[in-house]
Amino acid sequence: WSSDVCSSDLGVHHATFFGQAIFALIDENCSERDLGLTNEVVHSAEATLEDVFVALSRNPVLAQKKA
Repeated sequence: WSSDVCSSDLGVHHATFFGQAIFALIDENCSERDLGLTNEVVHSAEATLEDVFVALSRNPVLAQKKA
């Protein structure tokens, strides 16, 4: 997965390496093909409380708007 894929133009809003996996926040209508993924295993997942906390801590402006 190249850094070129990590672009909001392609529907990717955030990506984090986690061991040998990449956790990415992408648009719901974005497919593996749209991202240039051909042989990778892709799973969808629900956001956890930790995901929400990390997203808010990375974007304090968003946290202030939600408060």
